[in-house]
Amino acid sequence: MPIEALTKSQLENQPSNRRLHDEYVAFLSSARLGTGGRLYVAKEGTSRQTVKKRLLAAADHVGKKIAFQRSPVEQVVFQVVE
Repeated sequence: MPIEALTKSQLENQPSNRRLHDEYVAFLSSARLGTGGRLYVAKEGTSRQTVKKRLLAAADHVGKKIAFQRSPVEQVVFQVVE
């Protein structure tokens, strides 16, 4: 299969798997050290691992670190850490 060349503007208009989720960014922007959150994987409509990757990307974007805590398979629980 030949490789198709794309311009910069075409690349910017492509959907990205690593795009930031505004809701995650907004939540983490206002989250304080020691606080956290819980997401239900089924409500997110994707895998648990994808939810975690999205949270990590959002945390990185706002300059915070998060740690995941043990939780049932259907949930992702995290805490803002130093």
